[in-house]
Amino acid sequence: MRIEMPNKLTENQITEILNLETVSFGEDVLENHDFLSNEINFDKTVQCFYMGYVNDMLVAFLTTFIPTSYEGEILAVTHPEYRGRGYLKKLHERLFQT
Repeated sequence: MRIEMPNKLTENQITEILNLETVSFGEDVLENHDFLSNEINFDKTVQCFYMGYVNDMLVAFLTTFIPTSYEGEILAVTHPEYRGRGYLKKLHERLFQT
C-alpha cells in the first residue's frame, strides 16, 4: 500500500475521499462524513490526512481533527472490499510515527 500524508487536500483527493465514503457508508449505513479541511486545526502545517492506495485506488483514509495542542479526534474509513487486510492499521501506525 502506498501512503500519502498531506496537510491540505487537492480537489482530486477530496473527490477520491468522497467516493470512498459513498461506497463505505452505503455498505454500513453511516453518515459521519469527514471534515476535509485543516482550517480549524491549531497547527495547519501538521500532516492530518492519511491516504492509503492500492493500485492507485484510494482504499483507506484516516483524518485527524486537532483543535488544540493537547486534544484530537480520529476518523477513518476503509473500502468494504479491502477490509481485514490491515490497511487502516498501517495508516494508524504511520500517524503515530510522525
